[in-house]
Amino acid sequence: MTTILRTVLFALIIFSGELVSQPGGTLTGTVTAANKMPVAQARVRVVGTNLATVTRVDGAFEVVQVPAGRHKLEVVMIGYIPTAIAIEIAAGAPLDVSVVLEPMPLEVVTVTADPNFFPGMGGFEERRARGTGRYFTRKDIEEMQARQVTDVLRRVPGMQVESGPGAFSGGTTTARTGRTSGGSGAHRCTMTYYMNGSPFPLSNDVPINTFVSPDDIAAIEVYTGSSQIPPQFNSSIHNSSCGVVAIWTRSTLGASVSH
Repeated sequence: MTTILRTVLFALIIFSGELVSQPGGTLTGTVTAANKMPVAQARVRVVGTNLATVTRVDGAFEVVQVPAGRHKLEVVMIGYIPTAIAIEIAAGAPLDVSVVLEPMPLEVVTVTADPNFFPGMGGFEERRARGTGRYFTRKDIEEMQARQVTDVLRRVPGMQVESGPGAFSGGTTTARTGRTSGGSGAHRCTMTYYMNGSPFPLSNDVPINTFVSPDDIAAIEVYTGSSQIPPQFNSSIHNSSCGVVAIWTRSTLGASVSH
């Protein structure tokens, strides 16, 4: 080995040793929100290296042995816009930085409410969509300016509203279908009433108008044929075969439907 070659190799070994032993810099800093409040648990990373840490409760962080030179510092936190800043580390020298995170913009959500929609109306709307009966919403009842519940029922095809003697106001008003029941002693079918999903039996001389007024009603569904009646209203105990009037009131519509 020549003298020149030995000299070059010796220089390379010395220079390489200096590079290996050359210390990195220490990076410190704080991460805050736009309102100057510290952001804890934010992830701080020197891009292009394996150096990373998270901020403490006071928003402070420290990364040691950062290689000298120019780097990009990335800060990420849920709910905030990811932020990156340029830094330059000098060998053996500390660097302190401050990072301000901006909140992540949220999409505007517009909430609208239907004043005529009440808890429990889901079942009514589902049955209305199937269209096997006759349905009246709050808007329908207001538009017809009904003074009594039977005024609404008059609008149902096949329904007959009859007046007769009774103990209330000199008479009663009863809704019946045009069909008859009872064989040779046939009589017209009287509707079975449900109130907020529960059976609401009426005696012969007490009309439904006595218990509820159109102003109290959110919706009415009427089934004049036995084949139309949904399972939850088809009760042999309450003789639903003549037809069903299901009334949903505005104040107690949260009651569940009996099955």
